Amino acid sequence: MEMVEMLENMEASTLNLLMDIVTDIAESHLKKYFKSDRRRFCLCSDIEQYFPKLPYAFDEQQRVMDEAYKVIVGLYFKHLIQSNQKKLKKCWPDIGETVTEDAELLHNTISDLAPGVQQQNHILLKVTEILDCNDIDAHKITAANMQKKCHIKSEDMKRLLQWKGLSKREVQEVLDALPPDLQPTPDPDIQLRVADPGAAVSPVFYLLVKTEVLYRRSTSTSTRDRAGYDQVDNDCGMPLLRTPTGNLLNS
Repeated sequence: MEMVEMLENMEASTLNLLMDIVTDIAESHLKKYFKSDRRRFCLCSDIEQYFPKLPYAFDEQQRVMDEAYKVIVGLYFKHLIQSNQKKLKKCWPDIGETVTEDAELLHNTISDLAPGVQQQNHILLKVTEILDCNDIDAHKITAANMQKKCHIKSEDMKRLLQWKGLSKREVQEVLDALPPDLQPTPDPDIQLRVADPGAAVSPVFYLLVKTEVLYRRSTSTSTRDRAGYDQVDNDCGMPLLRTPTGNLLNS
């Protein structure tokens, strides 16, 4: 039991580190994306580069991609509602259409890397419906449907309605109209478990090694450093990592 717990702690720690990398990649892309007139959602290409398919670690990759999916959707939504809608319209004539296209592309990309992953882009698909609302009653109905489907946090729902252009009074009216069982909950303080630094290596650890090497290689400006990362990728990757039963993961 102690060994199992150590492996679980190590896996949780590795997942934390991987999500830090995903956050870094997504933040770097999205900060520019919502201020640019380029409508090509390049973040999906980056995800494919840093998280290539790993047929020998299917279950581990599915778990990682499921978490990455949530992180990316959350960051996209955050940057969207923090943007200036009037300025954004100058770059994206149809904001709702662009968001929907991005949400579908993200889902298709993640699904290709990890078939069977749960769909996590509902909140982005609902943005178009909010933008299409023309009166307060329509906002109430759409907000209720959105809350039922997406379980959006209270502050995010409020900011979305404000971003749409509703007044403070209108926002409160929409929130108050939500059924009791659909009232948004306060933002939860949820964090992944802190791992035991002495824990044993989990199979998921390879995803961290591979992603970190790819990330550092792509961001390095030194030819010598990039060559060094190539060598690490070739010589110090999967062949050195074994399952708890002692089998090579890529055998």
